Amino acid sequence: MRIKLFILLFFGLNSIFPNESIEQTFLTDSFEKANLLYNNAQYVESLENYNEIIDSGYQSAEIFYNMGNCYYKINDVANSILFYERSILINPADEDVRNNLQMVRNSLIDDIDQVPESFFISKLNSISALYSYNTWGIFSIVLSFIFLGLFIVYYFSKSPIMKRSTFLGLIFLFLVVSIVLSLGFNSLEKNYIEKYAIIFAQKIEIKEQPNLRSDNILQLHKGSKVKVIDEFNEEWSKIKLANGQEGWIQNNEIKII
Repeated sequence: MRIKLFILLFFGLNSIFPNESIEQTFLTDSFEKANLLYNNAQYVESLENYNEIIDSGYQSAEIFYNMGNCYYKINDVANSILFYERSILINPADEDVRNNLQMVRNSLIDDIDQVPESFFISKLNSISALYSYNTWGIFSIVLSFIFLGLFIVYYFSKSPIMKRSTFLGLIFLFLVVSIVLSLGFNSLEKNYIEKYAIIFAQKIEIKEQPNLRSDNILQLHKGSKVKVIDEFNEEWSKIKLANGQEGWIQNNEIKII
């Protein structure tokens, strides 16, 4: 597994510390040191440096991806999945992360069948996952300005041919903007509104009710991904699996993505 080495992209010209050159130097040095330690197979030490960067308040898809690789190298599957998933939240289009994540998932004990989605929902989810909701938002803004410009041409044009052409263009752009907005809202919902978690208990019983005396519904193992749909008393979370099953799990057994 290779790590991300894009230092310029990592900090960029619009760093969150634009006036703190010392802080930027520290972050850059920590990132380079963490990458060097990874290349020397010192994965635990590499993780310590990546965590220093996160503790300073900076996060990026590259850091989470590299941390996922480190955890995979030390056979910590749950943390590896957790950080790959966090990387995807920031950069859904990164195929390296998705490929690594799928490879790690193949080693899990639990094999949960997913409820089949309709063709429309499946396509909507796959296309919206290509970009983050911020990118979809930029697309929609640019298209809206084009729509506005075309409307101005249509409004002031005296030529019948130009009016017909721009009117058809307005209809087409309206449909495109509507589709892009739908993709953006779907990306926002999937990645930022819906809450998912990774199970960190080696083996855990999913309960029918939020108490230890409740009946067991099923058993899950470390590394499984679940959707959090409700909470109770700050100690329990109601989860939903890909196959539609629901149950309760203690919060200290999971980590939110």
